[in-house]
Amino acid sequence: MKDTISLLRETGAGCKSATNAIERILPHIQNEKLSNMVEAYNAKHATLGDSCQKELHKLGAPDEDPHPVSAAFAKMGITLGANLRPDSRHLADMLADGCAMGIRSLAHYKNEYPAASIEARHLTDSLIDLESDFFQDLLGYL
Repeated sequence: MKDTISLLRETGAGCKSATNAIERILPHIQNEKLSNMVEAYNAKHATLGDSCQKELHKLGAPDEDPHPVSAAFAKMGITLGANLRPDSRHLADMLADGCAMGIRSLAHYKNEYPAASIEARHLTDSLIDLESDFFQDLLGYL
């Protein structure tokens, strides 16, 4: 059960990190088509994060926010990057980098918690697939 809780927490934190980054970048996106796509992916991340939270609740475990120091650095980097170069290409590139980092992290956590339940592993796989799809869709803006 420990692996299940740990994997669900990491997957949920990944969803929160993604929605936090997206919500910081969205106001800077001028391209309506890109903005609509990013908003749609934000909603998908939020829904998946809610699913992780529900699974943790069933197990009597609280969810976890991204590490405060990591979150602060991410916030500063996103704000600085978006303000310095608010063009669609740069913003899509920032989001694509986040997707790639998320995929790597989630794969790491899946390997770190091999005894996690099928449900937890499925949610992690769903987030990996979501990040992969988002990355592919962003390629058209790079």
